[in-house]
Amino acid sequence: MNNKPKILYFSDCHYFSGSERPLIKFFESDELNYSFELVFSYRYSDTYETQLLQRVQPTFKVYPLSLSDKFYPRRDKRFNHLPLVFTQLSRLFSLSFALPLFYIYDFIKLRNLIKSIRPNILHINNGGYPGSRSARIAALVAAGIGNIKVVMVVNNQPVGYTNWPRRFGYVLDRMVARVTSLFISGSIQVTDKLNFLLKLDPNQGRTIANCSALEQISESAESVKHRLLDGGAPTPYVFLAVGVLEERKGHHLIVEAAAELIRANPSMRGQFVVWIEGIGSQLNFLESLIIELEMGGTVQLLGSEKNIASIINAADCFVHPSLYDEDFPQVTVEAMSIGKPIIANKIAGLSQQVDNNVTGILVEQFDSRAWAKAMDFAVSNPDRLSEWGLNGIRKYRSSFTAKIIVNRYLEIYRYLLD
Repeated sequence: MNNKPKILYFSDCHYFSGSERPLIKFFESDELNYSFELVFSYRYSDTYETQLLQRVQPTFKVYPLSLSDKFYPRRDKRFNHLPLVFTQLSRLFSLSFALPLFYIYDFIKLRNLIKSIRPNILHINNGGYPGSRSARIAALVAAGIGNIKVVMVVNNQPVGYTNWPRRFGYVLDRMVARVTSLFISGSIQVTDKLNFLLKLDPNQGRTIANCSALEQISESAESVKHRLLDGGAPTPYVFLAVGVLEERKGHHLIVEAAAELIRANPSMRGQFVVWIEGIGSQLNFLESLIIELEMGGTVQLLGSEKNIASIINAADCFVHPSLYDEDFPQVTVEAMSIGKPIIANKIAGLSQQVDNNVTGILVEQFDSRAWAKAMDFAVSNPDRLSEWGLNGIRKYRSSFTAKIIVNRYLEIYRYLLD
């Protein structure tokens, strides 16, 4: 009979995003598996399950859940000719009648799951806060069943009570704050915001960095460059950005910066390229921007690459131009782990990851001119940037390895059960 305490990991994400990747290291940890019985449950989708199984083959019980879809009624452009009051009333009706049904459905599904598993600890891997609807429901369900410690990991910026749907959630937030043992985020900034927003007790909010979960390099740097570049000599300096193509990720900044750099010094054309890996809602906009600024050949949209480690390994410098809604981006740590210098906007956890002029460059003015200056320095000083990359490896090994981070969570789990 297995008498080990039980941890139920729960995540609600439609695809295996960056915030999901640290879970792999939890599942692979020998010490964690030795000390606890692990169970994992997640929102079922074909995409998530495929991406999960590409990265890990669980040796423990896994429970895919069919949950209600994300629901937030928005103003429909088809009805713009109608007075605003009509669409606002429509949204109010939807929130008043449809949304409660979704809450009830998710509550029943999660209650049945958690009651059948009876974990000692419920570890909720959330996006921002409030994040997914099911994350808050799971915390309340665990409290109702009793004798379950709740840990909620918040992987993005918390949203304040700036609109009426969030104001309606105030009471629910107070309940969640009361029943959750610990809130954990990757950056000090997000922890401070959670403490303020949720009025957390001292020590109820903790900061623990995300660990790297980079897969093995499967393609040599030379092969990647041969595949993605024309193969001409000399090989240009390669900047790389990795992430979903959303406005908040700021990819337009590096496209505009590349144009600014070449405009100021035409001889720079051909000396560098910018690779942007990822798919998302900004794809058409970025394609149009590249054409408008005549950056074809200089900026390449790679789409979704199968092996991120290989692409990072082939680049000379990793860039992360996020503008907002960021916590502690894992991919930056992953780039540091294989010796890549970082250029990033100075927001949230990026200022904890990157030591300015030691492991990379922190850009304080979020505009294309500042980015052009940083990129120009990188192209003009490749040896200095390579040295910064080596510094990044040392920082990664001292602060961000999977063993270090998983051990911090082990300490927390044991503390909660003492």
